[in-house]
Amino acid sequence: MVKSIPSMADAGIRGYILWAPPFSCFGILFQPGGSNVQTVNKTIQPAWDWVAQHPGTQTTSFGTVHPNFFSYMSTYIGDIAIATNIWMGSRLVPRETLKNKFDQLSRFAILPENPFIGSSALIVGGGAVNDADPDSTGLNPAWRKDAIVSWSISGVWTNSVPGETIKQIKANVTRLTQELGELADLDDGSYFNEADPDEPKWKQAFFGSHYSRLLEIKQKVDPKGLFTCNRCIGSS
Repeated sequence: MVKSIPSMADAGIRGYILWAPPFSCFGILFQPGGSNVQTVNKTIQPAWDWVAQHPGTQTTSFGTVHPNFFSYMSTYIGDIAIATNIWMGSRLVPRETLKNKFDQLSRFAILPENPFIGSSALIVGGGAVNDADPDSTGLNPAWRKDAIVSWSISGVWTNSVPGETIKQIKANVTRLTQELGELADLDDGSYFNEADPDEPKWKQAFFGSHYSRLLEIKQKVDPKGLFTCNRCIGSS
């Protein structure tokens, strides 16, 4: 599936692929402006080939065509899991890494040695995202470098899980996120809204080369540092 992501993006397909322990994978893919399900299926043929080569793998798939985005959203977008126990980190992954290092990336999909941790590849970049002037907004400029995927590592637990186990889950999320960043090789860029609260490289990961400019603005409009938060502009 990871190997297919660049071709999916080139076909105008976007969506979400999620892996959950121990060996489950779920995906929802859509092609805005597309006319048929076959086009989407063709781009993920390598996934079907893999299933055919691994007897016993259970799969279910279906496809629909919607007249507009609202119809799609009303059908599939539901509870967004607010107020659940979750700790996540993320890294932006560019086209070249997806094409040339898909085997290494795949080890960040299924994480059997971490039963509380899953991952997801959000195919949300590339295309028109690349076209904007990187310095036209405060967004991390790594997004403009053909960062097709925002890859998240997420730890989830129930209220009955002991505190020491939760502490280890968080530490493992941070460790895996850093390892993913080294492999992705895109300036440790991260999706700010799905980032590790303990991110050690937060200035680089969240803001990239824009941090110094944003800090100047912050110091001008809020010289006393009244407004602050964890790992935000001007945080110590």
